[in-house]
Amino acid sequence: MPPKRKRLYNTAEEMSDKERKMYFRKMQSYQLTNQWQQSVDKWWNLNKQLETVGWRVHKIFPPVMIQRRPVCVSASLCNCVSAHYAMRMGIEPPILSLESIVRGVFNERALKARMLADQEDKISVLALMGHMAPDCDISLLDGLKYVSRFGIPLKKYWKTGQKAPNVPHEKLYKYRIADYKSIGNHKPTIEFMHRQFPLLCDAFLSDAVYDYKDGIYTYEMNRQGDNLGLHAMVLVGWGYSVIGDKSSESSGDLEESDEDADVGAEEGSGEDEESKEDREVNHYYIVMCNWGDKWGQGGFGLMEKSLIRRVYYPTILPPDELPPDEI
Repeated sequence: MPPKRKRLYNTAEEMSDKERKMYFRKMQSYQLTNQWQQSVDKWWNLNKQLETVGWRVHKIFPPVMIQRRPVCVSASLCNCVSAHYAMRMGIEPPILSLESIVRGVFNERALKARMLADQEDKISVLALMGHMAPDCDISLLDGLKYVSRFGIPLKKYWKTGQKAPNVPHEKLYKYRIADYKSIGNHKPTIEFMHRQFPLLCDAFLSDAVYDYKDGIYTYEMNRQGDNLGLHAMVLVGWGYSVIGDKSSESSGDLEESDEDADVGAEEGSGEDEESKEDREVNHYYIVMCNWGDKWGQGGFGLMEKSLIRRVYYPTILPPDELPPDEI
């Protein structure tokens, strides 16, 4: 008989608590500035008692981009990193260059292909890449690895479509992430970490998602389309709706005011646990996509939790210096 596998955690709550403690130990080891640590504490205290969380109301995201190319990974990384810096530094969300990521990852792949020892493999891989656009076939993991090493410059210095920045690389100010981690799709841990900052996620979505306007985009709706592909998004929040109650599925969480958010932080939802258990509810995530502000509710939408494949969170550290106004 094979030995029993040891369980890492006894309960979902224990796993979430361990994840949070590990994150804070890591943050403290970086010797954060007082401003940075106060920001970490502030956002946690604001969200820790809320029944649902939605980061859009805090206006920490840059404007929704319109993707004319398949650059969802790069766009989502730029939006998430920008939001983290806006939260921590109390600044307007910087507009970051997605072109630096798509070209950087593609060029790294080409370099690795040229270093292959087997000549046939080298020719095969390079020939395949010759038919690819630079922004094709990039995963969230690819993007996170690249940004953690090289950072992201501002868009005004490396615009979309440019093959290289308009200033020397060594003079570019970069917004960086120090580390990142995958937390899979374990819902309690995702919600626990989500109370501190927005996350990154990916999902296999069909082309039916492009027609989404309102309500919750469900697994059954996704099955109606074709051309299943992996899409990256920013995970902005989560919530639930009563099944059959159309008013609770009207994307109201996406249009909540700052005043409503403050009331929620003080009073919670005002709903007891027994009444929730008596009803059938549909749980969803709030996501930020980059198909323009005509998609969903201004570029944001609600997705059934079962659609989300994997979730990541980046660790953002205080910059060594503030970005200059001009280079």
